[in-house]
Amino acid sequence: MKVELLKKILFRINKTVRSIIVVLTYIGAFVFLSPLFLVLSIVRIGNVDLNYRLFRAYVKGAFWLSGIRYQCSGIENIDVNSGQILASNHQSNVDPLVLMAALPVRFRPSVSDVFFRAPLPLLRVLIKATGFIPLSSWFGGEFRKDVDKLVEVVEGGENLLLFPEGFSTEDGNLRKFKLGAAQVAVRTGKPVVPIGFTGALEMLPTDQNLRWQARMGPNRGSKLMLFKAFLKITFSMLYTFNPGTIKINVGKPIVFEKRGDPDIETLCAKTEQLHDAVASLMSQSGDS
Repeated sequence: MKVELLKKILFRINKTVRSIIVVLTYIGAFVFLSPLFLVLSIVRIGNVDLNYRLFRAYVKGAFWLSGIRYQCSGIENIDVNSGQILASNHQSNVDPLVLMAALPVRFRPSVSDVFFRAPLPLLRVLIKATGFIPLSSWFGGEFRKDVDKLVEVVEGGENLLLFPEGFSTEDGNLRKFKLGAAQVAVRTGKPVVPIGFTGALEMLPTDQNLRWQARMGPNRGSKLMLFKAFLKITFSMLYTFNPGTIKINVGKPIVFEKRGDPDIETLCAKTEQLHDAVASLMSQSGDS
């Protein structure tokens, strides 16, 4: 009985310490890395590639300290020398960082442009310096312009990370995919690498308040609300974070026939194919 009680106490202490480390490293990314990137930019030493490598090293160190572990299989399916589209499921706010730490290539994640206009200067510096791509179509912007922007990135030889679900899942089940990833793939003819993982939702659930604020879009007052949501998600990690392991499966590349202006039927069919591939990889991650 005493042994079981001691185990519970030690588990609680470990979880609390790890949670505090997560919050401190989360804040530290803004407090230390953002000013560093600004200085490197001013002295003309910094660039996206250097910033990304520094940020990746920081993330891997933070994961090690906080007890976030990841297992990745199928890395050989990623071409380190060519631009491609990485299409993954989306479970948590930590997803882009986990993939950044686990995958051997530099990629550019896409995020809502709300984050680029949030009243958080250090956040804006961090995501701009590390190559995040702002998209407006999530909130009524022009979908075509966003796709054009993503096509330009891939055709320029860079790797692109997309979460075709749009928003993170609330229950762990894979959402219906939006058409953007398939459209970029068909218009460029570049390979799409499906990625499925499990474990992130249990480790760090997406804060419901932040998700709700994000869906509001860039309307009046949303900047202040987004700021409050960031404060809430930062400190909610003290009681929602659970150290654990995220299992990642990288599938074989899918190449779609290149078409300049694909029709809706083609996009729907390709999107469904991509959805099935990611779902299969998620299943494999859950079984492993």
